[in-house]
Amino acid sequence: MSSLCLYADQPLAWRSITQFLQKLARLYGENLLRIKGLLHIRESLRPVVIHGVQHYLFPESYLDTWADDDPKTRIVIIFEGAIQQNIQALFDDIVLEPMH
Repeated sequence: MSSLCLYADQPLAWRSITQFLQKLARLYGENLLRIKGLLHIRESLRPVVIHGVQHYLFPESYLDTWADDDPKTRIVIIFEGAIQQNIQALFDDIVLEPMH
């Protein structure tokens, strides 16, 4: 069992996050033990909370405010197998690259 933390300092596009999570679940769902995240999304004034298990992504929820003065995206993924580099590459390609 391993874990990976994904970060993004700038607000992200909801469409990119959705694509990333759907592809992650489709490709590696059986290896995903837990996904939890706090997202800074361009289209939302409030922090977005995500979580999932294996192929299942629960509906997002929203917090009223950020708990601190650091509104950055943080996603923690707990998984089995040697897929850490694949997950990071997927996040970089789908979520971070379109921002540059």
